[in-house]
Amino acid sequence: MAKITIIIPTYNRPHCLKRILNYYDSFIELPKEAKMKDDFEFVVADSSSDENKKRNQEVISALKNFKVLRFNDYPEDINPWYKFADAVNYAKSEFCLICSDDDFVTPEGIIKSAAFLEKNFDFSVCQGKYLIFSVDPQNRDKNKIRLGAGYICESLTLSDAKDRVSYYLADYQIPTFSAVHRTALLKMILTETAKFTNDNRFGELLPSLLAVTYSKMKCLDIPYAFLETSAHSTGVTTCTIRSFIKDGSYDEKYANFKNCLAMHLTKNSKLNTEEANETIDKAMSEYLAKNYPDGIRYFLINKIKNVLNFLPVEMLQRIKTISAKINFWRLKNKYLDSAEYHKDFNKIKDYLITESALGGRR
Repeated sequence: MAKITIIIPTYNRPHCLKRILNYYDSFIELPKEAKMKDDFEFVVADSSSDENKKRNQEVISALKNFKVLRFNDYPEDINPWYKFADAVNYAKSEFCLICSDDDFVTPEGIIKSAAFLEKNFDFSVCQGKYLIFSVDPQNRDKNKIRLGAGYICESLTLSDAKDRVSYYLADYQIPTFSAVHRTALLKMILTETAKFTNDNRFGELLPSLLAVTYSKMKCLDIPYAFLETSAHSTGVTTCTIRSFIKDGSYDEKYANFKNCLAMHLTKNSKLNTEEANETIDKAMSEYLAKNYPDGIRYFLINKIKNVLNFLPVEMLQRIKTISAKINFWRLKNKYLDSAEYHKDFNKIKDYLITESALGGRR
């Protein structure tokens, strides 16, 4: 039986599904990844149009080195969290993760994260470091595929569930969405997320907070994932807390989020329901103050963030003196300089410049 299940959700991006599956398929041939065929299983959760489902099936049928459990009966308009919650039920392995079709989670990062969880039973979530990259869809030149700034990702080893939730939400930086989980935990938190959310923003926050409610999270100092960011990407979270406040839906969405989180927090701490709600309210207030400032500060932070997203490595290396955290982002110079990180990213580059990888973008 496979030890690790990778769930790849996809929605009308056959070129992305093709490149990520071909990327994993290639590792079968490498000596150090010789066990990948036996240790990994793949589930593709496809809610694409009928035409794109046919294209995806062709991609899957062409794989040479491993088989994919593919479930293509999801309608296009499905709540994505229902899709995730259903797909994870097909995982029979001990460990599981979700890899978005436009991102790359490295096999070695997955293997090391699962190995850590095998030895550390007081942790249920493990991941490594994240960097972003951008692609010029009109140019296959390697110089147009650039490694950029990284997300902050820190271990969360506090022993009390209340402290973990308070710290993680108040200083929220990155979801546990792509982290390696113990499968039983991931099944539970995705089921709960599907019950209590129907949007990307609270749908991102809730499973991450549920994960740290139940156990500790480890962030290894290794290359783990490379996330694509693009002005034309459909994989970005388009809804924000600000938009929910503007359209009047925030109170209901937050109430559902808080009710679910408080219920699980009381199960894993000495807090009663009122105390759990107060803990979440306080942490949420800090999160909103840091990430949704008003007026000119909001405008300037978002302009700076957009610039950082697309700076080439060479430019980032010239401004190493910048070390302060700017909202979500902190420049990770040691990772940008690391030969280990570039080794992993160069393999991804090879896929991004091929006809098969970029053909669907033209």
